[in-house]
Amino acid sequence: AVGGPTNAAKRLKDSWPTVEQQRAWAESARIQAIMDGCRKSLPSVRSGVRCYIAFAKTLLGKRVGDIFPPSVDDLLAWSTCFRCEGTFSNYVGHVRTWCLVEKLSTAAFCEPAVKRAKASIRKRGLHKRRKKFFLQHETVEMIVEKRKCDHRYSMLFLMAYTFLLRLPSEA
Repeated sequence: AVGGPTNAAKRLKDSWPTVEQQRAWAESARIQAIMDGCRKSLPSVRSGVRCYIAFAKTLLGKRVGDIFPPSVDDLLAWSTCFRCEGTFSNYVGHVRTWCLVEKLSTAAFCEPAVKRAKASIRKRGLHKRRKKFFLQHETVEMIVEKRKCDHRYSMLFLMAYTFLLRLPSEA
């Protein structure tokens, strides 16, 4: 057989003339295995990590070398800054991803207290989902047919509606 993990490993081994190149590839493969799952959300990961760093410096008084890995107490304190359980959960995941890349302990993220903090955020009830505003087919039809605005804008609205684009971001 041509494919399969065993044959792939043999082909890769033959392509490295030195042990240093093999180690460099192994480190690159490790980071790729961690980060490929969030390649499209890399800006979100950066944002979550930056948010935690700012919190740790500002409110916990941590110095740069002491910020990572976060302790359970650090994560619990950070949780009090959030109104939405989902946002906290996402940001904790971003910080955990960073710790994985940096080969730091992720034990604090698995603690039951962190899970309880997520439930506490939900129970505080500070987050209210806003009503979804959907652009109805009839509205788009009216914009395109009646041309209440410039022709270019009516075509832009039509394209955004057809391809489910967010007008300010993607269109």
